[in-house]
Order: sequence, then structure tokens, then C-alpha cells
Amino acid sequence: GDATMGGTLGVTGATTLSSTLGVTSNATVGGTLGVTGDATMGGTLGVTSNATVGGTLGVTGDATMGGTLGVSGAATMSSNLNVTGAAALSSTLGVAKAATLSSTLGVTGAATMDSTLDVAKAATLSSTLGVSGAASMDSTLDVAKAATLSSTLAVSGDATLSAALGVTGAATLSSTLAVSGDATLN
Repeated sequence: GDATMGGTLGVTGATTLSSTLGVTSNATVGGTLGVTGDATMGGTLGVTSNATVGGTLGVTGDATMGGTLGVSGAATMSSNLNVTGAAALSSTLGVAKAATLSSTLGVTGAATMDSTLDVAKAATLSSTLGVSGAASMDSTLDVAKAATLSSTLAVSGDATLSAALGVTGAATLSSTLAVSGDATLN
């Protein structure tokens, strides 16, 4: 039947229980707690010191951490990574597939791209656009203010000017100058 002890139960050898061990109060283990089968906890698991998991840690529900999550090896996620606060990366962020940003991408340092930059909508630059190589445009180039060229402007097709063409220096034409309207020469 039931056994009640008002003091300590000391067992120096192994103890085998053929049924459930029910503990209604605190349990203190001074050495290693070894569990060879599954362990089920209906409440909170509180660990005040380090915890080492030699195999896979499977969590089927939410996991909440009040401190830092340190991962020394690779981390693989099969679904979304949702971060509600700021994320700081001390090294490279490598993205093998498409990346979608629903808000502003702010870059305070230099940005290097080894492939094409595709922009589907308008792009606004608050400072200089420096292009060290060739620039190809498949549509119209609209410039609302003055444009300064430090070298040659080469146009392989026709050029149409809707206003006056002002030339302060010499102009060299290697072929015919055709004028369909009036021409005034001073």
C-alpha cells in the first residue's frame, strides 16, 4: 500500500521503479540526471546554469529566450525567420535566392554588386551617381537640370534638340551641316 516517510529516504544502490515517479514538491539532483527514454514536462523547464544537448533539440511549439542566442555552427531554418527588433550582423549576409524587402533598405556604407541591379520603379539619388564603366539605357534619359560632361558626348543616332543649342567654343563637323529652316550667322 502507500508508504509515508517523514524524513530522508537514503538509497545507496540502484533504485528501480516499475511505475510513475510522482513528485509534488521540488526535486534536487546533486549529480547527473540521465534519461534514456523520452521526457515529458507539463510545465516550465527552468535551467539556471548551462545546458548541453548532444543530439537534436526538437521544439514543436514556440521558443522564447530572454537573453542572447549564441550559435557557433551553421543554422538551418526550413521556414520564415521573423525578427521584430533590430538585427545586427558582424559579418557577411549571404542570400542564395531572392530577397524581398517591404520597406526601406538603408545602407550607411559602400554597397558592392557583382551582377545586374534591376529597379522596376523610380530610383531617387540624393547625391552623385558615379559610373566607372559603360552605362546602357534602353529608354529615354530625362535630365531636369544642367548636365556636365567632362569628356566627349558620342551620339551614334539622330539627336533632336527642342530648344537652342549654345556652343561657347569651337564646333567641328566631319560631315554635312543640313539646315531645314532659317539660319542666322553673326
